[in-house]
Amino acid sequence: MNKTITINIGGAVFNIEEDAYELLKNYLDSIKANFNSDASADEIMADIEGRIAELFSQYLNDKKNVIVISDVESVIEVMGQPEDYGTGEPMGNTQNGPQAAAGSERLKHDTRRIYRDKDDAYIGGVCSGLSYYLGWDPMVLRILFIILVFAGGSGIPAYIILWAVIPPAYTTAEKLRMRGEPVNIDNISKFVNQEAKNAKENIQRFGNKSREKAEQFRGAGTDFGRFLRKALGLAFILFSIGMLIAVVTGSFFANYEIFGNTTNWEIVKQLIFKNDGTLWMIVIGLLLVVLSPILAILYAGVRLIVDKGRTVRGIGWSLLALFFIGGIMTALGGGKMITEFRKDGEVVTTNAVELNATDTLYIDVMPDTVFTGREINGHDDFFDMIKIENDRVVYGEPISFYIETSRASETPKLVVTKSSQGQNLIEAGERASRIEYNYTIVGNRIQLAPLFQTLKDEPFRGQHVDIELELPEGTMVKFNENIGFISWYNEYISAVARVGEEGLD
Repeated sequence: MNKTITINIGGAVFNIEEDAYELLKNYLDSIKANFNSDASADEIMADIEGRIAELFSQYLNDKKNVIVISDVESVIEVMGQPEDYGTGEPMGNTQNGPQAAAGSERLKHDTRRIYRDKDDAYIGGVCSGLSYYLGWDPMVLRILFIILVFAGGSGIPAYIILWAVIPPAYTTAEKLRMRGEPVNIDNISKFVNQEAKNAKENIQRFGNKSREKAEQFRGAGTDFGRFLRKALGLAFILFSIGMLIAVVTGSFFANYEIFGNTTNWEIVKQLIFKNDGTLWMIVIGLLLVVLSPILAILYAGVRLIVDKGRTVRGIGWSLLALFFIGGIMTALGGGKMITEFRKDGEVVTTNAVELNATDTLYIDVMPDTVFTGREINGHDDFFDMIKIENDRVVYGEPISFYIETSRASETPKLVVTKSSQGQNLIEAGERASRIEYNYTIVGNRIQLAPLFQTLKDEPFRGQHVDIELELPEGTMVKFNENIGFISWYNEYISAVARVGEEGLD
């Protein structure tokens, strides 16, 4: 049983065993003594303690909540001994057991990470931060973003999303990671001293008077920058809220227009998407694709207005992931539906019409007993012309009727073409063959149905019926009043007409 102590290091609280605490205390005292004469000693120590707190956090998990001596030894392996960088006195004996070696191997090298470089920022430091990660000149990236702005405008939303997603490098450890340098005592001290040296040189170069003017200008610039930041954040928020309202309003009206009643929704689910979940996949995918960028802009606006430290970690990457997930869902669902309409198939039935040259041909379209409210001389909405019954689906459209002029020597014909679509030619042809369309030919009278049927479990794949009547020129044709149900050009024909006249050729 070991005694544990609660400590606060780098702003984080840890439980640590007593022997590990003694080793850590000696280590920090030795470092402090090493940098005691350095003007930046306090800042160096703060950064070192912050780095040690990060390393300690990596050792803890659900099964382990106490720092042990091997963890401290691993930290020392990563950070380095203070005597390696100056004249500090060496620490006492430290253990180098297998657990410490494992920890050292695990944390020996820091990976390069993406941060925004606030020290070299024109707007948000995105290009400067990316240049460290990619190894490019930041000016090249800035020119690329400007080109994207003028080549379609994609540069602005891309920069905004990266601004919202990539965190800024505030601490010395974050700035070292941004540059791909190990976060240890040597690099921390060099970095802090270099920044202090740069600041001292700037002060000496411009003198006290120049410094005062620079401070005044900087203060004015800071105020203007703060104002611009708030104004830009407010603009982002208002824009995103407006887009959200537009999306919600547009979705409501689109839903009302397309799915104005329960029947329409059932038709789409059952006949087009076969109740297999594809419809929901596409709907949810589209919502993610549309809403993710809007929420990212909203989040960027909030970050610009509120204190920069008040951020929700991971929200930017989460929104980006949702955007790509939505795109994948939409592509998969849409691709699946596209394959359902890939090939066209048809079944053609040719019927001879026994007609003498002096006979009048009567075309009678049966009364519509299913869609009783439909207009004779017009075409209703697609959903209004579909009815799902117990074992059948009835379609009032699309049925088209037209007359073609044939040679006088040819026998009059009635050609009925039933068409459909499918994933392949065989599927499309079989689906077309299952279309039920009723018509009769008795002498000089042809009776046509104003609708066709399919089985209830047959999905809608562009099924339609074309009726072509081939007659010699001069044949007298008489239509009943229901011809408007199936004729797309009934406004050009009269109740009695002769083939070859306007509207019948």
